[in-house]
Amino acid sequence: MVDNFKQMETRKPLKSTLLFIGIFLVGIILVVLFINKALDTDHTVDSFEETSPLIENTSSTSV
Repeated sequence: MVDNFKQMETRKPLKSTLLFIGIFLVGIILVVLFINKALDTDHTVDSFEETSPLIENTSSTSV
């Protein structure tokens, strides 16, 4: 009976540790994804700024 209780004690911290590691890894992955999305939006803004003068040029030449 005492052995079973000790096994329960050792299993609970292991589960909580694995849970903590899992949540920690998911948090890191989410942060990395948000950083990538931020970089992607910056890139799309840059490409949009590059194409917008072309649109202005074509409109000015057509006028």
